[in-house]
Amino acid sequence: MGAVRSHIGEAEDRFFATVFLGSGLLFVAMLFAVAAGTGSLLAALDRHPRASRHLWDCGRRSRGGRGWA
Repeated sequence: MGAVRSHIGEAEDRFFATVFLGSGLLFVAMLFAVAAGTGSLLAALDRHPRASRHLWDCGRRSRGGRGWA
């Protein structure tokens, strides 16, 4: 983000700076949220290894039910 902002230089307006910073912060927040969700599913799987099918279904529902294929 810093490289893009320094390349724009003085032509950058305040609105663009606000949107750019906000999108970067939102990306980092979503990254932490996904990591927390994935970590909790893996911790539950480690604690209860026989619950793998239930956790797989929970993971599919959490991302809208769309499969890889």
